[in-house]
Amino acid sequence: MPYIIDKPTAVKLCADSNDGYIKLASDTSIINSNAFADINELFQIEIPSNVTAIENETFANCINLTQVSGMISVNSIKIAAFRNCKLLHTFPFCDRLKNINDFAFYACCALQHVTLGNGVATLGDNAFSNCAELKMVVLGNGLSTINRGTFMACSKLESVTLGNSVETIAEDAFKNCTSLNSINIPDSVQTIESGAFSYCESLPNITFGSGCIGIGSFSFLGCVKLQTIAFNRAIRTIGVGAFERCTKLQRVTFSGNHLTEISSSTFKLCENLGDITFPDSVKTIGAFAFFACHNLKGVEFNKNLKLIGDFAFGSCDSLVTINIPDSVITIGASAFACCNELKNVLLGKGLRSIGDQPFAICPLLDNAKALFVPPKEMIANLPDCIQVNASLQSPGGRFRPFRWQLPFIKPLSQAERAVYNSVSLCNLRSHVNPYLVQLPDELLDHIMTFLSEHSILAIDKARE
Repeated sequence: MPYIIDKPTAVKLCADSNDGYIKLASDTSIINSNAFADINELFQIEIPSNVTAIENETFANCINLTQVSGMISVNSIKIAAFRNCKLLHTFPFCDRLKNINDFAFYACCALQHVTLGNGVATLGDNAFSNCAELKMVVLGNGLSTINRGTFMACSKLESVTLGNSVETIAEDAFKNCTSLNSINIPDSVQTIESGAFSYCESLPNITFGSGCIGIGSFSFLGCVKLQTIAFNRAIRTIGVGAFERCTKLQRVTFSGNHLTEISSSTFKLCENLGDITFPDSVKTIGAFAFFACHNLKGVEFNKNLKLIGDFAFGSCDSLVTINIPDSVITIGASAFACCNELKNVLLGKGLRSIGDQPFAICPLLDNAKALFVPPKEMIANLPDCIQVNASLQSPGGRFRPFRWQLPFIKPLSQAERAVYNSVSLCNLRSHVNPYLVQLPDELLDHIMTFLSEHSILAIDKARE
């Protein structure tokens, strides 16, 4: 008949021990849940070969337990089995071990090394989180998922080796591992979920394996020592704020053509990020995507880009020249606001929508010319009307001529007003916003000629 250790038996064993060392009888096959939980007199324990599972919270809160031995037949360590064993520093992860469940070693603060064999197929949520002294982790080839928060807040963890079967690194898996400086992302990894490596403040670079297709929101948020990122050819999605506040990030390279969107705040506050070239597949640059990238000097937009979001390049202090391709339809509000060095702006022929003050507070653009003639393709669903980036408002129903020099609007001089007032405006249809008006086609040539002659808008002959 198998021998079972229940709570009263465990209490008696520890009470009868003089040195806190317990060697369970060889015929012991089951240790009940909570059997040794909260027993402060337990220092060391040897688990016999007949025991195949450590049940839920069996040794939870054994705050003086330092060493576990035996366990050669254990294949499952269940929920919170050794949770908060703060002095546990030696543990035999045997070859037969298959499953380590949620919170199994949570806050085992003295553990320094974890090496798991190829047989381990499950590593539960927060299994080793808050193991404050853990320095090195080597995972076998049996794992497909590093679950949520598995190693979260292991503040001294420096090195992680992942097996070649891992497909998913789940939410917050390595969050707040502030000493992590080395990790391999094998080709098997397809998805890195939100917050997976957020605030890994010592991580210097990251190279994604060939199979990675998705990077979740805030996955590398606050990795302040991250300097280089190399995206593989397969990458398809990068989540919101994925690399936000990576303040030392200098170089980002794209090699594939599956990525269609740079999400909102993806590289926000990456203040040392240098030049960037987008792959041809990108169609959208989201709001705040590169906000406050103070060292960003050059941006090469791709030929298929459609939308530049609100504040996308706001406060990029080193930008000098912006060349918006003809493919771009929409530029959001304040998209290039507060770019203190911006001098040259070339707007494409495909623009149909420009948000409020896209170049606000760009002081060097005060006297700059916008190389832009609004094309006839900019139609607001009216066959005989065309939107013109221009110089008219209608306060109180009356027209007051303005000159638009990016990013400021200035009243025309008296002489300019006299010429402009000679243009009949009786056919003006409607207003789109304070910077866009609709004019009948027959007025377009007259208006454009006037604007170009007075250096209000410079006509780019190459675009005609």
